[in-house]
Amino acid sequence: FLRRMNGKDFNRRAVENLIRAGGFDSMGFRRKALVTAAPAMMDSISRETRDNIAGQMDLFGGWDDSPGTAAKAADFQGRDSFPIPDIEDYSPRERMAMEKEMTGLYLSGHPMDEYRAAVRKIGAIPVGAILNDFASETGPQTYADNQYVTVAGVIASHRTRTTKNNSLMCYAQLEDDSGSMELILFQRALDQCGPYVADNQAVLVRGRISVRDEKEAQLMVDTLRPLSDLLSSPAAAADSIVPASAVSAAPVGIPAEAASDPVLSGPGQEAPVPPVSVQPAPASFAGKKLWIRVPTEEDPVLKRIGLILTMFPGYDSLNIWCEKEKKRLGTRCLLHEGLLLELNELLGAENVVLK
Repeated sequence: FLRRMNGKDFNRRAVENLIRAGGFDSMGFRRKALVTAAPAMMDSISRETRDNIAGQMDLFGGWDDSPGTAAKAADFQGRDSFPIPDIEDYSPRERMAMEKEMTGLYLSGHPMDEYRAAVRKIGAIPVGAILNDFASETGPQTYADNQYVTVAGVIASHRTRTTKNNSLMCYAQLEDDSGSMELILFQRALDQCGPYVADNQAVLVRGRISVRDEKEAQLMVDTLRPLSDLLSSPAAAADSIVPASAVSAAPVGIPAEAASDPVLSGPGQEAPVPPVSVQPAPASFAGKKLWIRVPTEEDPVLKRIGLILTMFPGYDSLNIWCEKEKKRLGTRCLLHEGLLLELNELLGAENVVLK
């Protein structure tokens, strides 16, 4: 291919872009190896072409009897091989990022592939489901303006700007297999989630649907976390709900003695500290504790609660009353309206108490 294109308007960058987009995958070589070898191959072919032209000039202008001249001219067409280095290839994520950059599409896979099972478990909503619902001729049937939802996808692009109040806000385009949706992050969300807002980053997002004018639905972001955290932390999130002392009472259907017990972990244990920087709870939640009730400590809903808590890292008290065992579990979280909405939806408002 390089020999055929030699001498035409085809430069090194074009060759490397074709390799990165997967144009030569059928040849059986690793992309990184071809990117490494291509410059030397092109230089070698250019030298061969110059040598061949010099040999032809000698044939018509007088034979050059110097050793190797005839062999050099005759052998030019036969040199079709070049050593390809045996080096480790780009990672699948790097390959997909290159494909997206070169063609605007993911060709060999999708960054969400490795997260599909985890995203299904946490119940994230496909972006396309929200957009199609609002685009329906009869109007939205499933979702509503100002409704809190959890979505997952890849940040295709983002841009920040300064508001009139001299604070930052960010617009990001989130893509999954079903569609693309604009995210809006204000200063508070950026303070907490800003480091995770990056192109080609796979993220889990919790926010409020916003429908304005004739625009497609947007998402006003409350929390945003890398999906890699979801793969590494579900078990840790569930395990972070550690047994407190077994008690026999809690508030509003949860016996009062348990509510007054400040212990959040068993003897000799410390309550888990969130692994990321967190924000303090809003003033309206100051000094309050969150109580939730589940039927039993064996209930699978605890794993779902653990996943939800990964979206709300903080140092506020969360107490879980297990009705069957008359036992309290304790952990930490960020008290937030989004967390309350999520738990109300999962457990029912009668099982979620803030006091």
